[in-house]
Formats: sequence, C-alpha cells, structure tokens
Amino acid sequence: MNKPFFIFINYFEAHTPYNPPQPFKSKFEKIHNRETDLKKIRDVFNSRHGFPYITKECEVSEEDWEVVKSWYDGGIGCIDFFLGKLLDFIKERGLYDDTFIVITSDHGENFGEHQLANHVFCLHDTLLHVPLIMRYPEHAQEEKRIANIVSNMDVFPTLLSILKIEVKNDPKISAVNLVPFKNRTYHEHIFAEYSPAYTDIKDLKSLCPNIDQTTFDKYNRSLKCVRTKDFKYVITSDGKEELYALEKNPDETINVVGEFRKKAEELRSVLVAARG
Repeated sequence: MNKPFFIFINYFEAHTPYNPPQPFKSKFEKIHNRETDLKKIRDVFNSRHGFPYITKECEVSEEDWEVVKSWYDGGIGCIDFFLGKLLDFIKERGLYDDTFIVITSDHGENFGEHQLANHVFCLHDTLLHVPLIMRYPEHAQEEKRIANIVSNMDVFPTLLSILKIEVKNDPKISAVNLVPFKNRTYHEHIFAEYSPAYTDIKDLKSLCPNIDQTTFDKYNRSLKCVRTKDFKYVITSDGKEELYALEKNPDETINVVGEFRKKAEELRSVLVAARG
C-alpha cells in the first residue's frame, strides 16, 4: 500500500449484552454453583442491561457478579484475539513501523460499584478510566507507561502532529498533543460530563416499569466533573456536589466535599471557567 490510509474499527464484544462468541465465552466463564440463577442474571444483564439491579428491583450476589464479569472478560478476550489478527495483517504487509496505532475505549463498566451496572448514570473512574495505548516508532522506541492524566480528546491533536498537519491553537480546546512522550507536562485538569441520553431514560422506564418517581429522578439528571491527579469534583444538575480524594480513596466511596470545602470551590471555579 503506497497511499496513506486511515482505519477505525469499533469492536463491540466487551459491551452489553454480555454474550461473547465461542470459544471465548466458555474459555472465560466462571463455573457457577447451584445457587447461581443463570436465568435471572441473563434477564437482568443480557435482556435488561442491568437496570433492575440499579433500581434495586432485584439483588445480585457476589457469585452472580463473578459470572457476569467472566462474560465481559470473554468479550475482552475476543477483542484481544482479533486485534492480534489485525496487527499481524499490518506486519505482513510491511506497514507496522509506518503506522500510528491507537487502542482505546469510549467508556468502562460498572459491576456493582456504587450500586450501578452498565455504563450509565455516573462519572466515576469505573467508567472514565480507560486504556489508551499508542505506538509510533518515531516517538516511542521503548515501552513507557505514563502516570499523568490524559484524555481521549488528546488523540486528535496527537494524530495531527504525527501527520505534520498544523492547526492554530484554540484556547477553548482543552486537548493537547501527547507527542513526544518524553520530558513533557500533561494536563492539570481533565473534564467529563454525562447527560442522560434519551435512550437511557427510555430504557430505564421500559425495562423497570415499576420504578418510583424518587428513584427515577435520581438518575434523570446530568453530571459534570473536573479531575486532577489527586481530586475529582462532580456537580449534578440538581445542585448536589461530590468531591473525592483519589490518592486515599481511589474507589470514590467517600464524599469529602464538606471536609475540603475550599478545594471543592476551587475545582468548581475551574469547571465553570472551562465551560465558558
């Protein structure tokens, strides 16, 4: 191939419904005991995308979760297999060392953390902390893990830099070029937001028709957050605030907004300024 090419592949196996193809499902599936009701968890997670668990319509045991997560692992295993096939294809054609390769995800998944399932209704790191793997020999002659916070938005300006396409800096754009990978600074703050998509709310109502209004209102709201290396500040459309000290509490289970009021106000100001 003598011409430049761009390929985007969206693998969908590690996603609801959790039903990876064989042999990956059997390879990763946890052996369930007699107390595991497979019919129930297939209904809750494969047919109803975890919404009955979110609304507390039903309970899910630790054993149930292990089975569900093993199905998800099967999906990841399937993706890994076909990524290998793709990279082999590129190598066989002598393109590997001239191709900028990016592997990432648009979201993570909740498996019972924060009383949530699926990838809706929150801005916790269970959803936001995703893989970002880049390979391009000109900038990465050796494997290097970057501990600083980066954003998927950074992929675009990085790609433009690799292609040597100049774009004027726009102060309203928070994305940065990530190359070269060595001896550089990264973001002080990154941002995320969640606005319940029409389909999320529609699914919540249709898959859990007996949901009470209070529970429905709890999830029918938007969220915005700003994250530093040490803190994450979240504010909802109904005015509720959350602050997590990530070094001490990486699971984001303790809201310290009252204890660190000044830090919360500082990050809220950063969030407001970033949104213009």
